[in-house]
Amino acid sequence: MNTMIKRTSLVFICLVGIVLFFKTNINAEDKTILYLNNPVTEFKQINPTKYRLRFHQAKEAFPFVFSESYHDEWRAYVIRYPAGNIPAKDKLVAHLSNYSIIAGNEDDQASKEAVIDYINKGWLSTLGNSNIIDFVSKNIQDTIQNDNLPNGPFYETWLPGTNKNIIQIPKIKHTKINGYANSWLIEPNDICQNNFCKKNLDGSYEIEIIIEFWRHRFFYFGGIISITAFVILAVVMIWRRILS
Repeated sequence: MNTMIKRTSLVFICLVGIVLFFKTNINAEDKTILYLNNPVTEFKQINPTKYRLRFHQAKEAFPFVFSESYHDEWRAYVIRYPAGNIPAKDKLVAHLSNYSIIAGNEDDQASKEAVIDYINKGWLSTLGNSNIIDFVSKNIQDTIQNDNLPNGPFYETWLPGTNKNIIQIPKIKHTKINGYANSWLIEPNDICQNNFCKKNLDGSYEIEIIIEFWRHRFFYFGGIISITAFVILAVVMIWRRILS
């Protein structure tokens, strides 16, 4: 379980309406960005090659900026919302009896009062399933790091087109921005068809997206092949011993 803030994560995720300039310091006063019509973003870094994001109250198309070095193998997938259960707000608030500021995180972690405010505004969707609540950051430029979001299965983004629970955002919508970062154009009216998103009473949407480095899945393929080969070899050896 992660108990300390991952400062780098907070600069990886940045939603903007128009990007003027971006610096890698997380302090709000050190960023010069103009935000227009951007949803609030809740996110978790699952590992260095996979991030889960939940966009809250998205109304119009917006660019999403992912401040990792640009590479065309970073892919964005819309996951049928939600991946897992979304508890009712009163249950989330009741769960906060187990919430406390982690030692050393006073400057970065949200207070209990702030977390309640996030919940009531619809900006925080989960506090996990265990008795121990993991890190929730302060709201920095409409971005909240929530390490209680689910990791999800490693294969959840595989086989887009065949898997009816995911949609890959077209590569044409993935561009380089700020000279180094990745950006995708997110268009709720297009991606939220066929009940892929939750529609709010005001017409806005709740959207879930996975950002993943495509090449990393070969690591899983290799692991599956290795385990399969080991099992087959073990079965053959046992069978030969039985026959002998």
